[in-house]
Amino acid sequence: MMYIGMAVAKMWDDNWQYYAAKEDLYLYLRDKRGYDAMDEYIRRDLLKLSAKDFAATEELVSECASRVHNGLMHQSIEPGTKEAFLAYVACLHQLYLFGVAVQLKRLGYHMTRI
Repeated sequence: MMYIGMAVAKMWDDNWQYYAAKEDLYLYLRDKRGYDAMDEYIRRDLLKLSAKDFAATEELVSECASRVHNGLMHQSIEPGTKEAFLAYVACLHQLYLFGVAVQLKRLGYHMTRI
């Protein structure tokens, strides 16, 4: 989910009018190389990361996902419940926002409190 956030931030910075005209950005990203290769497509072809940044980004995303998963598992939410589903979706949303923030920072944007 972080990679999708990074991709959307990059699209917004590059040419949002072009990408906003796409009917479904997720399908656009997924269908470039298929679901299993979507992360690699985003890192290599969309973000155009160097080998060093490619590996560092992979490590950052992996660490963030691991920490979010650990936090979710420690919530003592009963699996298969509505609460479990909502907690899972909230985690995905936060990972998306992390991805947006990471990419905007990489692009040189400075976050300021409004």
